[in-house]
Amino acid sequence: MALPTADSLLASLAALEREIATQETAWSNNTFTAHSADGNVTIVADGSPSLRTVTIAQSFVDDATPATLAETVRAECASALAAANADTFPRARAAGSAWQFAGLPSQGGAPPTDDGFDATVSRVLAPIDAIDAALRVRRFHGSSGDVVAVASGALDLVSLAFPAPLPVWSHELEDAVVAAVNEAIEKAKRLFEDTAGTIVDLVTKGGPGPGAGGAERRVRTLFVVDATTLDPADLALRTRLVALGCQVETKAANATKTSDADGRDLIVISESTLSKDLIGKFRNTAVPMLVLEPALWNNFGMTGSVWQTDFGEALDQRRLDIRDAAHPLAAGHPVGEVAVTSSGQKFVWGKPAATAKRIARLVGRPDAWGIFAYEAGDAMLCMNAPARRVGWFAGRDAAVAFTPAAWRLFDSTVRWLTSTRFLLVVGALPLSSADAALKARLEQVHRAQVTVRLAADGNVSDLREMRAIVISESSWSAEIKARYRDVSIPVINCEPASWNAMKMTGSKWMHDFGDAQTQTQLRIQRPEHPLAGGQSGLVTVATTGQKFVWGRPSAQAIQLASLPGDDSAFGVFAYEAGVEMVGMRAPALRVGFFAGRDTPSALTSSGWALFDAAVRWVRKPRALLVVGAIPLSSSDEALKQRLKHVFGLGVDVQLARDVSAAHAGGRRLVVVSESTYSKDLGARLAAVAVPTIVLEPAAWEAFGMTGSGWMNDFGESLAQTQVEIRTTDHPLAAGLPAGRAAVVAAPGAKLVWGKPAASALKVATIDGRTDAWVVFAYERGAAMRVGTAPARRAGWFAGRDTPASLTEQGWALFDAAVRWAAGPFDAVVTVEDLPELLLAAGA
Repeated sequence: MALPTADSLLASLAALEREIATQETAWSNNTFTAHSADGNVTIVADGSPSLRTVTIAQSFVDDATPATLAETVRAECASALAAANADTFPRARAAGSAWQFAGLPSQGGAPPTDDGFDATVSRVLAPIDAIDAALRVRRFHGSSGDVVAVASGALDLVSLAFPAPLPVWSHELEDAVVAAVNEAIEKAKRLFEDTAGTIVDLVTKGGPGPGAGGAERRVRTLFVVDATTLDPADLALRTRLVALGCQVETKAANATKTSDADGRDLIVISESTLSKDLIGKFRNTAVPMLVLEPALWNNFGMTGSVWQTDFGEALDQRRLDIRDAAHPLAAGHPVGEVAVTSSGQKFVWGKPAATAKRIARLVGRPDAWGIFAYEAGDAMLCMNAPARRVGWFAGRDAAVAFTPAAWRLFDSTVRWLTSTRFLLVVGALPLSSADAALKARLEQVHRAQVTVRLAADGNVSDLREMRAIVISESSWSAEIKARYRDVSIPVINCEPASWNAMKMTGSKWMHDFGDAQTQTQLRIQRPEHPLAGGQSGLVTVATTGQKFVWGRPSAQAIQLASLPGDDSAFGVFAYEAGVEMVGMRAPALRVGFFAGRDTPSALTSSGWALFDAAVRWVRKPRALLVVGAIPLSSSDEALKQRLKHVFGLGVDVQLARDVSAAHAGGRRLVVVSESTYSKDLGARLAAVAVPTIVLEPAAWEAFGMTGSGWMNDFGESLAQTQVEIRTTDHPLAAGLPAGRAAVVAAPGAKLVWGKPAASALKVATIDGRTDAWVVFAYERGAAMRVGTAPARRAGWFAGRDTPASLTEQGWALFDAAVRWAAGPFDAVVTVEDLPELLLAAGA
């Protein structure tokens, strides 16, 4: 049978999304009732799952203590929710197995026996129990009035608390239980669904989405429209974004604020919006942007300002004239006219700067460009592009009449805006078959945009756009020299003679680094590490005897896979950022990889699995943790592990005395530990446009967050275990109720505090101190004590040794600060990280 087209598959995905919504509605109509043995408490849950009603006998409330009432109600709530889960989960599995994609053969029969498929499935199935355990230890708080509920990530109700003394019985009390439990369950459901989504992504290798395969997260997209009740055209655009793998939040233009861009991978602005609702809001945001509203192009610096001269519209249009067929935005269309709508529609157009990439113009209008783009850093009309920008032709109603050609243009635009850029450094052009195999793997499996550069080319001006650099063994170390030694970008290096220049090994040939001929196997020595790609033991990585390169890295390296005959000669080794290499600390991730000049042409599925694991490892969303000393203290290690295992972030560690603004580049979050000394750190990170959580109070002055007076504008308080929550309606409060919260288990902990500007978000103080704020923050662009915040900034209370003894409530406040500063986050724990997580937990 003929293979389905991309459009038919995407249509099937959209239909599946609608089917799931229909099924969820049906499941929510099923109800489940639980009664206490004495009949005092009755709970009704639905299959969504969530609580419907709570009924408590008045006499029981009158006679019960808060603890007995809470435990009785909790037990029956848990029973009803368990019954709902037991019914819904099998229904969901049955619905999923019954679904058929249009144009694809039946799913019946045994699964394929391809080694790669089997290996992937085995890798996913192996940690299922660990995933369940990881879900069950997570806690989510919900509250309504004085009722507080806690649920686990596995949708279990863990605890319920009533105030003491108990309030007088009322239906409002019952409603508060429903609201508190459902809030906790909803938070838990988001964790459950994101973790499940990670597994699906691993199995499907990324599907049709714009991101990379494997464990790559979904594209966090802000879709800005006229009204959240979508018209048909905006609904079509949103459906397409979802089908492309985007996690879409839709907001009305007049309800947006500049900080809505924080944590996004893409912003799409529909032509349904009114430009007056968005003027200036996203002008300077360093997030890729697809702008369909031409009246915004001038404000964003993309065109001039004169209507129907610098930008405008044309009615009754059906075709575009492709002029740059080589650009990815042309979606493979040749030069010439292409039908993009099936009926006459309004197209919008602009006259961009000479630096723009001009892809397609309106037919018969040589100066009216319907698709044009800027790379990050390109000079536009009155500013440099903060990130990629695309002006696009689709008028308000055009999407309802899109042809398949138009949707291909849209898909390519989204992929170009969100693609990861890799630099592949090679020795010669045209590419050898081995270098072509590396390039194809990056493009086809990891959906990367690959720039090829000769080793002799000294250009490094565009490296800020690169997620990682891959150096082929076809390169000559004499040409590369130390060009990439100090870059704050991950490097996968297959050229062993350059490892010395990059300080990855010593300098002696066939002692510190070398090669070995006619090799086919490697021995995995760190099977628990993500770089192992789920493999262990002796692994055949090449189909025929090949040259493998090897090195002897420093003791702080991740020594992953060695040659079978020499356990000290490593074909795969790596350094995390900040650790000691051979004569310097790693400025960013560094990987030494075994593939000799011709080896990529002969890699097995296991060999490619190691390469894929290296690519996933270096491109993972990352945080920068700034500390005072290496090796890490137990508290700094606790911060690192929390960022890794709760948020799925790779964590680069840098000493305060060594860190620079360049180290923050491309990072999702910066955390400055209180183990640092402010004199070592100075103001080097004060201006970085990256969300930052600062635990070092003496650094708050340098960041502009407080004044400069010790124990007046900022200070510390010893022997503390509690903070006082004073603002409950902000995400930084983590859903905790007003009043005291026990945040430290050990006695005598040091908490730090500050007095921020009036514009700050103020959430919690030292217990009993109304002016000593331990959780405070600034939105991006907010006036601080000095200057304005270049990105979200949070001041947080944990002293040097405090994180090692934080309670559940303490970590909840930290998690809330991370999510507020750098969220939203998709996967909370990834399959690749689970073995390391289990080892860290002592399993």
